[in-house]
Amino acid sequence: MRARFIAGARCRGCGEIDRIVIEESPDGLIQRCVACGHREAQPKDATDATIIRIATGGGSDTTKNR
Repeated sequence: MRARFIAGARCRGCGEIDRIVIEESPDGLIQRCVACGHREAQPKDATDATIIRIATGGGSDTTKNR
């Protein structure tokens, strides 16, 4: 099983950054923290619809009323 690190990801268990790996299993993807061991599974049928949103914190808001 090959593990891929996800840059900038924060563990929901311990809060560490850059410690999350994604591993493939027969049932789907598994997200695992190498620092604390926290795991989250994603079923195989849901992996095609995965969207990762990254907040930049400094974008302009075009929906403001003027």
